[in-house]
Amino acid sequence: ISIPFSPDGTFIATGLSNATIRLWGAKTGQQIREPLEWRGNESNSTALAYSHDGQCLVSGHNDGTLRVWDISTHQMVKDPLKGHFGQVRAVQYSPDGAFIASGSEDRILKLWSVSTGNIIDIVGHTKAVNSVSFSPSGKRVATACDDWLVRIYDVDQHDLIIELRGHWAPVQCIQYSPDGLTVASASNDCTIRLWNASTGDLAMGPLYGHGYHISTLSFSHDGQKLVTSSVDHTIRVWDVALGECILGPLYGHNEPVISAVTSYENEAHFISCSRSRVYIWNIHDGAPTKSNRLRTYDTVRAVAWFSDGQHFASAGDDCFIRIWDTQTGQESSMRPLVFHEKNVHASVRMSQGMSKGSR
Repeated sequence: ISIPFSPDGTFIATGLSNATIRLWGAKTGQQIREPLEWRGNESNSTALAYSHDGQCLVSGHNDGTLRVWDISTHQMVKDPLKGHFGQVRAVQYSPDGAFIASGSEDRILKLWSVSTGNIIDIVGHTKAVNSVSFSPSGKRVATACDDWLVRIYDVDQHDLIIELRGHWAPVQCIQYSPDGLTVASASNDCTIRLWNASTGDLAMGPLYGHGYHISTLSFSHDGQKLVTSSVDHTIRVWDVALGECILGPLYGHNEPVISAVTSYENEAHFISCSRSRVYIWNIHDGAPTKSNRLRTYDTVRAVAWFSDGQHFASAGDDCFIRIWDTQTGQESSMRPLVFHEKNVHASVRMSQGMSKGSR
């Protein structure tokens, strides 16, 4: 699960387990018009992603469909996109907005034409596809798979370019670096690997340190650092050029860390969450802020930055998205976003050139 914002920071999108997607004003906390709603089945949204211009939203569902929504009208722009035969685990728009990549439990990566809704490529995997990431140029798309492999495909040539072998357990998340030169992958084998995105050679790694499954990874804005979180209760910050852990393990959560997220606007800090704690950390020295443990009200499922870099949001089982001030560590004066009777099922990460392996 991830939360976030439209590329301009204006809206937050959330998927609920009652067959609706709701859009919220990030500054006002008000729901924007009626929810995006579909009828006729019990399909829940399991993955969401904004187009890079913020005009459209794609949702992946547990019935294997995708739905593309017009943000201004709150209507589907076309009929549901059908093709997967299992839950959609990951979706992402290409940087130019021409394509959508989707990965599913049915072991398939599909590339869709946004303009026609047609499938333009079907790429088989041997097991479920957990994460997808377009390169910043949009010319390639990488996948992380339960079969232990990372694959990179050429979008124009419709061809497998590189198959990256090295992990010995399911690969959970993948992300292109901001400059597109490196692909980072994290696996249930407790390691991180940094790959040359052009040649497929292992640039750095395996990077050891975590004692259990790695839950997320996130490049810093300049691409020089990589933040990882783990079920082993810790967070680590890695030097990408050296392939070394330069900060950590950072303790404090005392329970599995669900997510750690950097900000493009706040280069000094990153945030992390576990079920009962949200922390703010200094990315340069690993020091917690003066109010680093934020008071939460129920199980936290996700955290995400605001576009101003000074606020972030947390979402959890209390059916609220709460907005926090990074300077004070206090809940913002912006009122929480309220989720009726259902808890957060999925929400969408703010576009930052890549979806950080959005799931």
